Amino acid sequence: MKHKNGADILKSLTRSLKTGCLIFAAALLLTVVPARAMTGTGAGGIPGLILTTDILANFSDFTCAYLNPALLTGVDQSELTLGVRLWGIEWTPIYTSIAVPFLLDHTAAFTFMSVGLNNVPKTNDRGEVLEGQYISAAEYVLQGSYAYRLLPYLSVGANITTIIPDVAEQGELGFTGDLGLRFHPVDDYLLGKVSLGVNVQNVIYKDLGRSSGDEFNKYPLNLHLQAHWYNEYYRTFLERFELSFNCAIMDLITEANNFGDPNFDSSATGDNTDAIKQQFEARGKQFKNISVAYGIHAKWFPFKFFGLRSGIKTNSVIPIGFSLNWKHINVLKRVQVDYDYDISLEDSLSKNYQSWHVIRAIMRFGPTREEAISERWYRQLVKEPQNDFNEAMRLYLAKRYWEASFAFGKVLAKWPSFSKVDIATFYMGKSYEYMQMNDAAREVYQMGLKKYTTSDFRPKFVFQIQNLDYKTHDYDNALKNYGFIMNLYRDADVAPDADYVAGQIYYNKNEFENAINVLNSIEPGNENYLYAQYTLAMLNVHRKNFDDAVEHLGNIIKFDSIRTVSEKSLKEMAFVKLGHLYFEQGNLKFAFGAYKKVPAESRFYDEALLGLAWTYVKGGVEQSYNEAIKTADNLISTRPKSSLVSEAYLVMGYSLTLIKNYTKAIEAFKKCIEMCDARYISREEFKAREATNQDVMRGYGSFQKKSLQLALRKPSPAGDSQREGMTGEWKSFDKEIGDFSIFRIEANSQFAFKKSAVRLKKDAEYALATALHLIETEKKGRILQDTKQKTNQIDNEMDQLQQQLKEMEE
Repeated sequence: MKHKNGADILKSLTRSLKTGCLIFAAALLLTVVPARAMTGTGAGGIPGLILTTDILANFSDFTCAYLNPALLTGVDQSELTLGVRLWGIEWTPIYTSIAVPFLLDHTAAFTFMSVGLNNVPKTNDRGEVLEGQYISAAEYVLQGSYAYRLLPYLSVGANITTIIPDVAEQGELGFTGDLGLRFHPVDDYLLGKVSLGVNVQNVIYKDLGRSSGDEFNKYPLNLHLQAHWYNEYYRTFLERFELSFNCAIMDLITEANNFGDPNFDSSATGDNTDAIKQQFEARGKQFKNISVAYGIHAKWFPFKFFGLRSGIKTNSVIPIGFSLNWKHINVLKRVQVDYDYDISLEDSLSKNYQSWHVIRAIMRFGPTREEAISERWYRQLVKEPQNDFNEAMRLYLAKRYWEASFAFGKVLAKWPSFSKVDIATFYMGKSYEYMQMNDAAREVYQMGLKKYTTSDFRPKFVFQIQNLDYKTHDYDNALKNYGFIMNLYRDADVAPDADYVAGQIYYNKNEFENAINVLNSIEPGNENYLYAQYTLAMLNVHRKNFDDAVEHLGNIIKFDSIRTVSEKSLKEMAFVKLGHLYFEQGNLKFAFGAYKKVPAESRFYDEALLGLAWTYVKGGVEQSYNEAIKTADNLISTRPKSSLVSEAYLVMGYSLTLIKNYTKAIEAFKKCIEMCDARYISREEFKAREATNQDVMRGYGSFQKKSLQLALRKPSPAGDSQREGMTGEWKSFDKEIGDFSIFRIEANSQFAFKKSAVRLKKDAEYALATALHLIETEKKGRILQDTKQKTNQIDNEMDQLQQQLKEMEE
């Protein structure tokens, strides 16, 4: 059995939802009409609106929610419509609507309408007109509408309408609900577009009870029908042609003032009191008759910016009008102004009310439905994920790896379809590596291999796992992963990286031939080339192949395109190692030149100074001895904490001895012995500190797993709170990792020094004894010389006395 993924399940649920909505809409239309027909509440109902069906259709280019909410799916961008009819001296109806499409299949609209007459003469209970007393008979409508495209050719919609009568002594306040369907089976370039609509008006209603006795403004069940066809040829003088039909079939309104009803004589206004009286008497005789209003329209656009319109409507009304279009006016993408002059061919209307003017303005603004969807998809699939990815990279480059790991996890959890999820996975693993969370890093890389089977980062994932195995001294698995890379991804960018790591592994395992073969395959220009050359040089030093070692170190030194601080340090170290090799071979001139290339800011400067001092000592003349003393003193003063200071004192002592400055030489030798006898970290102390570190880090594995699980969850306030709670725990782990790393480096440095300290101490003690002996010998020589001088003086004095005695005898 094939398991469905999340996308298949979502599509299935969507299809089920659409099918359910379709069945519900059809059932509602089939059941509610006969049910409402049996209630007998058809009298009355929104008199001024129902019978203006064709006028409202003019107002909205076949997108009027009042006629049929399902028509709103034809709105492609935000649309503001303003319309009014000037009928005699009355501005009625007044129509305002704004429709907003959202997502691909949804549209919402809000409509305000006012329909009615002012200055209607008031009558008494017997229907007699009361002179000088007038009432206003009007209704205000607030309507919210929603439409949804179920299928490419079928849409549904609903209205919720609040009707607010403005009548002095009668009327009700209430809510009504409508249900509409739109069927658009044809959408063809040649045949044009065909749309059919049906709307059941007042499917449900709720009276809020503002009646003063007589029932007024019931909410009858009405049926609105629409048919629409248009074609856009985009040819000269035939840019667009359009035909539309609108029809309303209504329960007869008996107890209402039927403004706009074709059976109502609208000339009964002003002083025509007899006509008014007749109309109010006639309304009591009307009961459940059917009223029909219709309109047939044709529109022809010879140019894109100009169109003509005409047709026929109820009461033999002929509309004649035109349309003007402007595009891209500031923030408005389209502005359309329509004007109709409607004239009735019947003589039943008074002269002042036999014609009227209809004005409409449409303003379209904002993105189209497709533009909005594209922007949302761009934002969700590209922009927002890219912003989150950039933020994660910013944290990573700022070396804020703890925060970066969660930022990359956010990209993976929130935007699984983002094009850079494989890159985010890679850097998430790198973030864990820098925090020495190797278990979490390994799991992230393995996750990347499983999920992104076609990603270009697959070789990188395998290499990072190989590198983790190398760091944890799991050399066998590291070489297995190296084999995978060589077999599957030999041409990948990481292949030289894998070669270098494999070469280091072979070097550590003393498999020198394999190491040479692998490292020699790394070509100049690759970022691993200099490091591979250094490893090859050290390998040849171990094998006593000094000429080959000098050649590999020379390859590093003559490389001019230094790109990183690490490569610069490597080049400085190569100068030092090359100086050592030349020194051991007795080539003092080349050794001197190599040591001199190391700059004072280098971390290998102390070793270069020591080598330079020994080179001066080997010079064999008093001037070179003095230079050796200066060089050793320079090392002692500029690098007082270096482990080479003790040997610098030894070199200084030798040089002082050679120039016969025995007193200062003895001081230098004693200082060297003192530093060799200083207390350093013992093996026992190192083991105790290591045991403490293991106790502190015992829970680090479970912490890594917990933090990885949290990082891969979608962002939430609970997750953010949990992460903040873990931050303190991570800081304590991170501090312990840093402290122990510093301790281990210092301990290893001291262990290495202690091995050489034994030799240094012996050499210093012997040199000290020699210096002391030379001083003692020098003292004895001076005593003998003084004794000899005194003896000679006595002999001279004796000779002089003898001479004097001899002279006296004579």
